[in-house]
Amino acid sequence: MTKSFSFLFIIYLSFLVQGFELKQYPNYESHREQFDKTISDLTHYTVEKFNWLNPGDPKLSTAVAIAKNVKLKPNKIIVISSGIHGAEAFVGSSIQLAFIQEYLQKPNEKFDFAFVHVLNPWGMKNHRRVNVDNVDLNRNFLTDVNAFNKKNDSYEKIDQFLNPKTKLELHFAHNFMFVMDSMYYILRFSLESLRQAILQGQYQFPQGIYFGGLHHDTLKNNVDEFVVQKLNSYKEIIWVDLHTGYGERGRLHLLANSAEDVNSKRLQSLFPDRKVDFGQNQKFYKTTGDMISYLLDKSTQIIGVVFEYGTMDSQKPLGSIESLRRMILENQSFQNGRTDQNRVVAENLLLDMFNPQQNEWWQKIAPQTKDHFDELLK
Repeated sequence: MTKSFSFLFIIYLSFLVQGFELKQYPNYESHREQFDKTISDLTHYTVEKFNWLNPGDPKLSTAVAIAKNVKLKPNKIIVISSGIHGAEAFVGSSIQLAFIQEYLQKPNEKFDFAFVHVLNPWGMKNHRRVNVDNVDLNRNFLTDVNAFNKKNDSYEKIDQFLNPKTKLELHFAHNFMFVMDSMYYILRFSLESLRQAILQGQYQFPQGIYFGGLHHDTLKNNVDEFVVQKLNSYKEIIWVDLHTGYGERGRLHLLANSAEDVNSKRLQSLFPDRKVDFGQNQKFYKTTGDMISYLLDKSTQIIGVVFEYGTMDSQKPLGSIESLRRMILENQSFQNGRTDQNRVVAENLLLDMFNPQQNEWWQKIAPQTKDHFDELLK
C-alpha cells in the first residue's frame, strides 16, 4: 500500500448507523481475517465455508460462506457478493461484514444467506480493478462464447485516446489537455455514445481498459458450480452484487441492465419505493458480459441487482471525464511504466475513486445501505 494511503489505516475507521457499522481495514489480508472471524462467530446458523483459489496468486482466495437455518429450512436465499472489481472490494467487504453483524445475530425465518467475499482477490491485493491478466471480470461472463470475437467498433476508433502507449508522465497541464481531448470526442460522438462505447466492454485490446478477456476466466466456472451445486434447491435466489464508482456521489443506486425483462418487474416488487436505474437510461449504460445478467440467463430462480455506490458524480460530464482519466492513468502506469512518484499518484487516484476516504461519503452510504437491506428482508 502506498505511503499516502497507509497513514489513514493506522487504526481502522468505523461508521455506525443504528447498529449498522461499516468498518474500514487496510488491505486484503485484514478484510479476509475479519470475514473469517465474523463468519466463525455465528451461533444461530450452520455455516458451510469453502475457498476458490486465485490463479493469479495461490496465496489468495475468494471465501464463500453459506449460513443455513437448519431448523426452519427456508426456501429462499440472499447471496451478497463483493469485489469482482478488485479496487471496489474494500467497500464491498465492509458492507458484507456489517450485514452479518446486523442481520445474522438471530435466526431469520424467511432466508438463508450466502456471502461471496472478494471475487477478485488479486485485484484487491494489488489495488487494481482488473485481474492479473488485465481482464475486467464483470465483462467476462458472456453467455455466448462467440461474443469474445465481437468487435467494439466505437471503442476501436478512440483506442489511442483510451490506451496511450507511452510511459506515464504527469505535468501541470495534463488535466487541462485531457479535458480538451475528452470534449473533442464528446462533441464528435456525444457523451452518452462515448460512455456506452467505453463502459460496455471490449475484447480486442488485452492491455486496454474494460478488456473482457479472450475466453472465460476460471471465476465463471466457480460461479457456475456454486449455483448448480449449492443454490439449486432454493425456490428463490436474490443476488446482490456490490460495486462502487459510478453514479451520484454518496448515493446508493440500484442498477440492472434492462427494464424490459422479467427481472425488472421482480426487482420493483422487492424495492417498490425505490428507483431502479436501468442500462438504457440516458445517464447510465448497458454492459456486456456482466455477472448478474449472466446469472439471470442461467436460472429463472435468480433475481439479480447491483448495489452501486456513486463516488465521482460520473453521471455528469465533468465527473464522467475525471472518472475516465483516472482509469486511463492507472492502466497507462501499469502497462507502460512510470516514475515511482507518478505510480503513487495514479494508484491513489484509482483507489480514491473506488474506496473513498472522506468520512462524509461513508456517513451517507451507511443509512442508505441499511434502509435497502431492511426493505429487502421484509
